[in-house]
Amino acid sequence: MPPADTPAGGDPAPGGARGGPGAPGGPGAPGGPPPEGPPSGAPDPGSRAPGSDKRERAKPPGLRAQFRATRDALLALLRAHVALGRAEVEEIKGEVANLAAFGGLALGCLLLLAIFLPIGGMLFMGEWVFGSIGWGLLLGAEALVAVATAGVMLALRLHGFTQATVAALLVGLLTFIVLGASWPHMVFTWIGQTAKLAIDPAWLALVVGALLVALAGAIVGLVTGARLGHSGGAAFGGLGAGLIAGAVIGAFLATDFGWRVGAALGFATGIATWIAALAAGAPSQIDPETLKARFYPKTTIDTARETIEWAKARNPLGPKS
Repeated sequence: MPPADTPAGGDPAPGGARGGPGAPGGPGAPGGPPPEGPPSGAPDPGSRAPGSDKRERAKPPGLRAQFRATRDALLALLRAHVALGRAEVEEIKGEVANLAAFGGLALGCLLLLAIFLPIGGMLFMGEWVFGSIGWGLLLGAEALVAVATAGVMLALRLHGFTQATVAALLVGLLTFIVLGASWPHMVFTWIGQTAKLAIDPAWLALVVGALLVALAGAIVGLVTGARLGHSGGAAFGGLGAGLIAGAVIGAFLATDFGWRVGAALGFATGIATWIAALAAGAPSQIDPETLKARFYPKTTIDTARETIEWAKARNPLGPKS
């Protein structure tokens, strides 16, 4: 029978097995070798508490490291703002270029319209009212010159608008009545018929008018040249010029215009008379001293001189005058 201290399976008991901790001659037995592991309850020198390495590595950064980290963060923030600003500037530049392109197109069209409407309107009025675009061109050009003349007169603060307007109305109305009714044409035709000239009736008034007015112009030119030139050459020159000018004027007056063209001629001569009257009266009104006073700061200069003299008089160290 097995010993009493042996289990039924034949294995020695825990306390008495060979080589066990409690066995004679085993580890931990009196006189035996020391146990291989640490004593029960003693800390293992090869093992550390959890988190001890992290506590050793997580040392607080120094002042220099904190300064560098702060500097790097500020630089990164600054770079981000600069990049954002550049992106917005590029976007704004694109919008400005787009606005300039299409705004310039719109402005150019408006400027072209501002030029086109007055010119087209003048030509249309000439065709619609007087029957020819040429009248629109002539009257429009005269109107622009008249506005420019009035602008110069107003800028120089000159007078004479009332007299010029009255003269223009009288001349324009007289031209309209005389040429609209074709009185010169009827007079020249009557003269030719009375003289029984063998000329085609269609050309009778033109020929008679050119001859008569040319003769009158030659006489006027001869007398004028003789008075101005005091020589035979000047007199003959005036004679030739008066002859040519009289022939042209006579042919013009002999034309049968009608009321429509007469109205256009009345407007043309009226505007031309208005411009001529203003231009003729302007030189006598221009005073160089008055113009100089308008553009010369006399009061300011005189006041500055008085101030300088006053300061010199009260400065004991200044030069005595």
